[in-house]
Amino acid sequence: NGFIHEGKGKYLEQAADSYMEYTENGQFIDRAILVAPTHDEGDKLTDAVREKLKAHGSIKGTGQTKEVFRSWGWPKARVRNAENYQPGMTLAFIRNMKGIAKAGETTKIVGTDDGNLILDNGKTLYAKRCSEFVEVGERREIELCEGDLIQFNVNLRNRRIYNGNIAMITAEPGK
Repeated sequence: NGFIHEGKGKYLEQAADSYMEYTENGQFIDRAILVAPTHDEGDKLTDAVREKLKAHGSIKGTGQTKEVFRSWGWPKARVRNAENYQPGMTLAFIRNMKGIAKAGETTKIVGTDDGNLILDNGKTLYAKRCSEFVEVGERREIELCEGDLIQFNVNLRNRRIYNGNIAMITAEPGK
């Protein structure tokens, strides 16, 4: 029926197999979408699919490890409340915020003080005014190989990168 269903035990492996079948080994990625209830399960499912794509040759070789930002998808009301923040959390700026950071930059929170977020770049940000400018989440490392697809979540007009764009990793950067 076109849906990948949760199963017992090896459901992530079964989902990866179904993804490969529906997309003809990753050639037609618009034919299927993978959904997992948690980031942890999503990471495991991604790993299972990547192994199969590598075995099939859709993703080539050993890649480079890159640090990326993963949003936790907080609603704006939660972003505006300084009580929700802990040291070590990461903010990604999705728009330029004059005097604080530019779109595409990330910074860690080192503390909070009277509704303000104290950032590791030496700046202080009033939490109630930042929800239109930031996403809250974490930095993590991922492997990127030739053939991988990535999706951007920021606008960087000078580099012709726009929110939602999908790009393929090539052997020759910039191509």
